This record gives sequence, structure tokens and C-alpha cells, in this order.
Amino acid sequence: LVHLIAGLPFRSTPEAFFRPNLLLSDAILQRVAADVACGRPKVIWDAFCGQGCLTFALLAERRCGHIVALDRSGPSLAALRDNLEEHGLAEQASIITADLGSPVELRLLRARLLDDEFPGGDLLRPDVLIADPGRNGMPKAFRRFVHEMQVPTVVYVGSGLAALKDCALLQKRGYEIEAFAPYDAYPHQARLEVVVRLRWRRGGGDEEGESWPPRGGDEAGEDDGAAPSWPPR
Repeated sequence: LVHLIAGLPFRSTPEAFFRPNLLLSDAILQRVAADVACGRPKVIWDAFCGQGCLTFALLAERRCGHIVALDRSGPSLAALRDNLEEHGLAEQASIITADLGSPVELRLLRARLLDDEFPGGDLLRPDVLIADPGRNGMPKAFRRFVHEMQVPTVVYVGSGLAALKDCALLQKRGYEIEAFAPYDAYPHQARLEVVVRLRWRRGGGDEEGESWPPRGGDEAGEDDGAAPSWPPR
């Protein structure tokens, strides 16, 4: 299956997710690219990237210097790697297989960040984080991970109640919605796909979070307790 993304052929694999509404896929890609540009990024993280349509488009259009693409699907990441290599874009991307809902894997990912706390890290901290987690929304552990990193700009792609919930919880954790664009990507359904740009505003800690990684419990009590501390003691 070959699609045209950013003017270049993109070979997708049937084993992995691809946007079902091809008529709107370009419009969504361009909206994400415009929101990303507002953050003037050098480094972008594309979380839950799937086959990497967003990663591919942003690199093809030279929207940043480097992208870290993260997903747990081996076939999806293999398709992305092949497409990037075919068009000479592989040097600008780091492709990482990770379960972004696992506190253990997020802890390992945090240890790879290159900063004052971990000077031996091999991953650059993102200026912009793209999250396209699917219809179930962000895992609770990943929301806390995003808050702990305090990424300056988050571009969220999602749909339904899960998207509303994620945006509301990110706002409680210090982010502010700057732009919101709905798309009728699912005809004859009440569900809309949305692209939301959020900016980090709070300078200090979080007043309603809890320690990271999570100690269990359900989503209802997620935002009670003291400010989060990371890494765990």
C-alpha cells in the first residue's frame, strides 16, 4: 500500500494502523505541522507514532532537526524505518520501541535523556511532543511522564471522551490549551478527531499530582495528593 505524504511515496504495512479517512489525512498532517511550528522546535518526540506518518511528513518538510519516534509495535516501526531510509531521512530520526504505558519502560526512557541529571544520556529532551495515543487516550503513567518533563509544547491528536479527559488532566497539570481544531474524520458517527496544541504555563510543581511512577489505583484518584516526585525514591 503506497500513500503520498508530503509529496513523497510512503509505503504502509497492513499489519499496522493507518488513518481510515484518507480524504482528511493531509489536512490533519498540515494542522499538526502548523502547531508544531509554533514551538520552533529543534527536537520533536512523536509518541504513539504507529507507522510514523507524522514523523515522515515533518522530516520531509524539514520542520525540525531531529525526531524521536516511539511506539510499541515492531511492524509499524519497521515500516517507518524503511520509508525514512528510502528517502534519505533516517539520520534525522531515532526510532525507539517502548510501551509508553509501562512505568518501568518510562523510567528507562527517562534515564536516557541527556541533561544535567543524566549527562550520559543519548536522547535529546523534546521542544515539542506529539501524542497520538488512539481512541483509549494516554496511559496514566505517560501523562505523569509528560508533566515531569514539562515539555514546552504538546500537540495532541485524539478523539472522543478520551481526548477530552487527557486535555482536562493536562490542563490540571500545568498546561494551557492554545489552539483546537476538530475534524469529522468518522462519517455518520458523533465522534470527532481533534488536534489540540497545549503550552506549558506553570513554572513550579504540580499541586494536585501524585508521586511517579504510579503506585496503583484507578483513574478516579489520579489527581489527588501531593506534588509528583521523580525519579522514585
